[in-house]
Amino acid sequence: MVSLETRFIAVRDGTELFSTSLCNFAQFGTRIVISPFALTIATTFSVEKTRIGLALTILWAACALMQFPSGVFADRRGEKLVITVSLVLTALGSVAIAFAPTFGAFIVAAAVLGGGAGLYFSVGASLVSKLYERQQSLALAVH
Repeated sequence: MVSLETRFIAVRDGTELFSTSLCNFAQFGTRIVISPFALTIATTFSVEKTRIGLALTILWAACALMQFPSGVFADRRGEKLVITVSLVLTALGSVAIAFAPTFGAFIVAAAVLGGGAGLYFSVGASLVSKLYERQQSLALAVH
């Protein structure tokens, strides 16, 4: 039986897979890491927890709403461009959340973060599928 490490090396040189997996981890991690700080955020902005819940709902709704158009954008402009735009928006949203001076700015930043993150996954998975056709299941599992 071939080891996982041998199979991973056999999947091209692994650079694209490593990069796309890192991007996937980054976009998903930035969305998840906010929830544990909900009470701290509520205290910082002196708002109720329900308003933090609303902000997180906006983040996840933006993420969900951007998944369909991301495929259309990728078909028209290319997958790598959409992935790049996704990561830039995710990074900008993350930084804006960290330095949001008001709760309104926090909500806008959360929407930008969610929208950017939503652009990534379907396009990233599609790119991995195309790059690693021969070992698609392993590549998608790593991704």
